[in-house]
Amino acid sequence: MGAKAAGVLMFKDEKNYEEVLSILEDPENMPRDFDDWQLDSMQEINELEFEGIIPVPTEIVPEDFSFWCISRGLPVSTSSLQEYADFKAIRFSRKMNI
Repeated sequence: MGAKAAGVLMFKDEKNYEEVLSILEDPENMPRDFDDWQLDSMQEINELEFEGIIPVPTEIVPEDFSFWCISRGLPVSTSSLQEYADFKAIRFSRKMNI
C-alpha cells in the first residue's frame, strides 16, 4: 500500500487569499491574514511530513472552488475548503499512483 496524501490549502498571494475569504460563509474560521495563513500552512506541512503523509498543495481559485461546492450541494465554507483540498489530493495520488 502506498503513502497517504492530504490536501494543503495554497493561495498564490494575499489578493487570492482575500478573494477566497470574501466568498466564504465563515471567514472567521480562517487565519486573520495571509501572513498568519502562511505560518499555519508551513506548520501543517511539517506535521504531515512528520506523520509520513504526503502534503499535496492545492491552489484555491475562488470560482473553481465555489462551483465545486455548489455542484455538490456543499456550503462555501472552511470545512468545504479542506474537503476540496483533500478531493484534489486523492485525484493527485491516484494519478501519481501513490
